[in-house]
Amino acid sequence: MKVALAKDAEVTPSSAPNGDRNGAAGHALPFGRVAKPGAGTERAFSLGFRRAALWAVGVLALATGGWTVLYPQKGQVETTTSSVSSSPPAIAALGRLQPESEIRVISSPTNGGFNPRIGRLLVDEGDFVEKGQILAELDTLKNAESDVVTAQADIELKKANLARVEHQFEADLEARKMAVARSEADLAVKNSVYARAAKLGAKKFESEQNVEARRLERDLAARTLEENKAQLKRLVAERDNVPIDVAVAQRELVSSEAALTHAMTAREDALARAPIAGRVLRINTRAGERVSTTDGLLELGDTNQMIALVEIYDTDVGRASVGAACEVWADSLGEKPLTGKVARISQSVKRQSVVNSDPAANTDLRVVEVRIALDEDSIQRAAPYSRMQVRARCEAAPAKT
Repeated sequence: MKVALAKDAEVTPSSAPNGDRNGAAGHALPFGRVAKPGAGTERAFSLGFRRAALWAVGVLALATGGWTVLYPQKGQVETTTSSVSSSPPAIAALGRLQPESEIRVISSPTNGGFNPRIGRLLVDEGDFVEKGQILAELDTLKNAESDVVTAQADIELKKANLARVEHQFEADLEARKMAVARSEADLAVKNSVYARAAKLGAKKFESEQNVEARRLERDLAARTLEENKAQLKRLVAERDNVPIDVAVAQRELVSSEAALTHAMTAREDALARAPIAGRVLRINTRAGERVSTTDGLLELGDTNQMIALVEIYDTDVGRASVGAACEVWADSLGEKPLTGKVARISQSVKRQSVVNSDPAANTDLRVVEVRIALDEDSIQRAAPYSRMQVRARCEAAPAKT
């Protein structure tokens, strides 16, 4: 086999170094001479070129795509920014479920610095009660009822005494009028007797002693009449105002009525009544126990109107708005969230009171309370779970430009 060389060079297999008869084209040739490849060598060269071209195209595509991702065009930036700004992130919050009227802790007044005992408990947890309904009776009720009966009896006695005094006064007034009438009649008789005696005495038919006696009788009758008239005048004056005896009796009656009021107040204090219509959520004191000064007798709430009272960070207040839709979750409520709307946003900032279970969470944050009014279906689901801790997510108002 012969291998053609450039221009006039020609090499035979026997002329190859070391007597190589295979015609290896890769051996060094004289300077300025290039070996002409054969058919197999040409195919290998073509395949390698194609692979190199594909690698070059791939590297160029990756470089172009990376540049587009890292440095997007201006139109792409504006489109993405506009999409994000139109849908601001929701506001997350933690809180609890509670009746809209809040949870009322029913207690009892202290008696001489000591809390009374429960004599009889009339309700149980879960019972629905009306406003003013008696929830429990204290052990002081019997004594209070006895005091009421005593005060009522004393009032009846004072009323009878007042009636007696008033009747006595009227009787005295009538008696004094009759005394005046008798005195006037007696004076008229005494005047007639004296006049006749004086006429007889002037004619010496009556002794001077007898005439003097008749005159004294006349004068005494006149003085008696004046005294009776004076007493009648005093009684009439007292009746126009208030007689002393009647005034005293009236004051005694007023005092007895005040004692009855005090006794009735004590009896009412011995009865624990419901201040609102609602459901008994929890009983903290049973019959025979003293009412706790901290927990009270029981807890009452109107579960027909439930809300979620949540806390949002003070930095999110500007994004919250009344009427924004909210969703509320709790593990005990299942996967379907409660729904409602923001009803009120507090006007004051306070320290966070509801925290999650993460021990590394910051518990010294400043928050604002937000009331979420639940819809009817959510109220029915939330009614049995007062004070349950919940998570909430509310729509945020668009950012102000």
